[in-house]
Amino acid sequence: APAGSTLTAPTATASASAQASGALAGASLTAPEATATGTTAGNAVGTGNLAGVTLTAPTATASASAQAFADFMALVLGAPTATATGSGATVGRPGSDTSNTGWTASTGSDLYAMLDEVVPDALDYIVATSTGAICELSLGATGYPGTAAQKLSFRGSSSTGNSVIVRLKNTGGATVRSETQLLTGTDTLYEFTLTAPEIAAITSGAMSVELESA
Repeated sequence: APAGSTLTAPTATASASAQASGALAGASLTAPEATATGTTAGNAVGTGNLAGVTLTAPTATASASAQAFADFMALVLGAPTATATGSGATVGRPGSDTSNTGWTASTGSDLYAMLDEVVPDALDYIVATSTGAICELSLGATGYPGTAAQKLSFRGSSSTGNSVIVRLKNTGGATVRSETQLLTGTDTLYEFTLTAPEIAAITSGAMSVELESA
């Protein structure tokens, strides 16, 4: 039957396995011999035996730029129903001086400017010549609360074998982590991983670090 035709009541009968001519009541249409085009089943255009074709679920997956292969030639991506989390770690570097008693910059007057570089510079530092010297530096905002391992990192040395007390603090608030590190004559990187309770004690991405010579 041509596309879109209407079958009328039969005007002839068929017997046994004979083929009948004319219209036949109760005819069973076989699977289509043609393909359907278009983006949805409702807009599919059929050729051949059957005008209306039902598209089944795709048997292929989409990749790269959302082009699909096999059953579907067009794919519509819906709006996302979830959000992505996680990102590269952010580093809070010294951004300003909050207070200072007894520390001196190797050049200029700003302590933070001596400690904010990405690549350490041995000629760019702050120094305390007596014990009890304390300074506090604000840190740049980090990705609070963050998902990566959180660390307190600093570099230091002492030609006289003294120590430095480093305190990570909520800005204007309580100390989250305090470390007393004995220094050697070699400039060394020290890193301390925060514990779960210490991470839980962080109240915002804005923090400060306090240095005390000991």
